[in-house]
Amino acid sequence: VVVLTEFSLKTLETYGFSPRRTVIIPAGVDIAEFDNCIEKSEFAKNSRLNILFVGRLAYGKGLDLLLKAVKYLVSEKIDFHLNIAGPDFGDEDYCRTFIKEYNLKNHITLCGRLSRAELVKLYKSSDIFVLPSRYEAFGIVLTEAMAARLPVVSTNISSIPFVAEHEKCAYLVEPENYIELAEKLKLLIQNERIRRQFGDYGYELTARKFSIAKVIDSYYKLYSEF
Repeated sequence: VVVLTEFSLKTLETYGFSPRRTVIIPAGVDIAEFDNCIEKSEFAKNSRLNILFVGRLAYGKGLDLLLKAVKYLVSEKIDFHLNIAGPDFGDEDYCRTFIKEYNLKNHITLCGRLSRAELVKLYKSSDIFVLPSRYEAFGIVLTEAMAARLPVVSTNISSIPFVAEHEKCAYLVEPENYIELAEKLKLLIQNERIRRQFGDYGYELTARKFSIAKVIDSYYKLYSEF
């Protein structure tokens, strides 16, 4: 059985599934797609620090926590802009209502579903990536963000700590804690050195562990055994 992360392996064990053999092969990302992108996204053509969320607009992605964190940061007079990119899976109305109620339209843009080319441009035009999910089976957007050399703020839950290494390329906060989420975002916003350090490490980690070439090679070696 091929699984994506150590978390997937533990999940199998939890449910009493004991295959004769298991192999961990993660999802792969095309690093060249990000390396070759030099055009700036229309969503990030401003002089402010840009934070990016990519994913379904759904409860499981923790957007309610992210919006509360943004509200907290704005109250602290922190200057930044958040772009939320992804299709509506039930939470778009909540997001729009929250943004309007707390007058956050100058700090948040709902980008909707973007083309692949535009999404890559937005990754490369951003400064920080955030994913406050309540669960991730893998979290391919984490590896995409790291391929774009973005420091990450995410949640210490499910597969995420097996993809983004805490305090090396990411800050992983406890689930449901939007204050901690906000404080880690604030730390990255205010510290360019850590942003660069995390971004460089994440890129190297992705090249070493999550590149599409590495994943293809792992599958080739596995199939060659049969």
